[in-house]
Amino acid sequence: MRITKMAAPIRELAIFLLGLYIQCALGHVIELNNNFLEDRHKGSWLVEFYAPWCGHCKKLEPVWHNVGRSLQGSPIKVARVDATRYTAVANEFTIRGYPTIKFFKGDQIFTHNGGRSMEDIVQFAQRAQGPAVRELRSVTQLNDLRIKHPVFFLYVGDDNDSELKTAYSAIAEDYVLKGYFYQAPPTILPQDIKVDTLPTVLVLKDRKYFKYGGGDKALLKDFIELERFPAFPRISGDNINELAGSGRRIAVVVIEHSSVPTDVEEDTRVRDMLQELAKGRDTEFHSTFLYGWMDGTELINQITMSFVSTPAIIVLEPSTESYYLPDTPTAGMARPQLKGFLRKVISGDAPAYGGNSFLQRLKRVFYDFFTGVTSLFRAQPFIASILIGLPTFVVTFLCYSLCTTEVVDDMEDEDDLSEDEKEDEDRIDRYEEVSGHMKKE
Repeated sequence: MRITKMAAPIRELAIFLLGLYIQCALGHVIELNNNFLEDRHKGSWLVEFYAPWCGHCKKLEPVWHNVGRSLQGSPIKVARVDATRYTAVANEFTIRGYPTIKFFKGDQIFTHNGGRSMEDIVQFAQRAQGPAVRELRSVTQLNDLRIKHPVFFLYVGDDNDSELKTAYSAIAEDYVLKGYFYQAPPTILPQDIKVDTLPTVLVLKDRKYFKYGGGDKALLKDFIELERFPAFPRISGDNINELAGSGRRIAVVVIEHSSVPTDVEEDTRVRDMLQELAKGRDTEFHSTFLYGWMDGTELINQITMSFVSTPAIIVLEPSTESYYLPDTPTAGMARPQLKGFLRKVISGDAPAYGGNSFLQRLKRVFYDFFTGVTSLFRAQPFIASILIGLPTFVVTFLCYSLCTTEVVDDMEDEDDLSEDEKEDEDRIDRYEEVSGHMKKE
């Protein structure tokens, strides 16, 4: 009897704790409706537009709750809205795919095009929130940033009213999602950073720093655009579009870490060769090429619509959606051959493959269909067999039926006629025979 009396309070406590856990786990994310059209100017919002049936949205759901938990206490409100239910909101912001992540701050709207990990999304929100230029007050802060960010820009100077600072701040506003921008007095610079003239702008990347050469705002923007990427990043589906948006050619080395040991050695040698060229900042190529490496061939196969073997060096031309291949095999290639290949790309002597012509777009359709079917068979062979085999069987059966159908004469066989019908036909035949004789006479 005592056990029965104690069971009810324990059950109530368990329900209370479960409800508290759900509130803690989900309470950091606000569910929006059409009222968001009026509320979006009230503070800063990080919003996911989702569809309940979307598999990518379901995969993002736990990540999104972690984003809400991570940004708790910040001025950024994390929310999401069912775009299939609240269509007025989706139409207002031209939502075409799911999930779509946008950041709202006053009249400003930023769209997230990067990775979908918690770190990527939180980083996007913090950069969009601003300020565009953050102030550093100690050498410790500066050294921490050198560890945290592979690339960032630093305005050094005490004069915050200089023309350089004004231009720097304006560009930082435009590039708020494309880079990290800071300002600091010269007194906090570590000993390994030497500055001769003030004010100036530095880029700190790849454990080195490089100075802006001076000039007007346009030249400063060119400098920032040129230096805003690491010298030799790993290229993936998360950053390929951002790299392509720079307008520069991308020299890529493709390797496969899962290869046999002898191939790993050659992959590493070719990768190191391109990396040395990238970090050497050779003036002949520095302003023309971005450099990077890919682990695996899946992404490069999608770009070239072919099956690339590793190691491979390929130059991508984002402006024309084309690519270039060296004349000699990548395996065994030496640095002079690599430079000769890049020179041919610059001069236009290297043949271009791919492109955005009608035939290439048509090829893309067939390639995407083929790779999609292949991936489906690998992931779900039984379901793929049904989806592909059943329509094929139906179409084949219909074609066979149409091709083997015999034409039936409208005249019925005499054997199928009744006795009365036969007598009627005999009378008609005799009548026609008599009528024929009369006409002859």
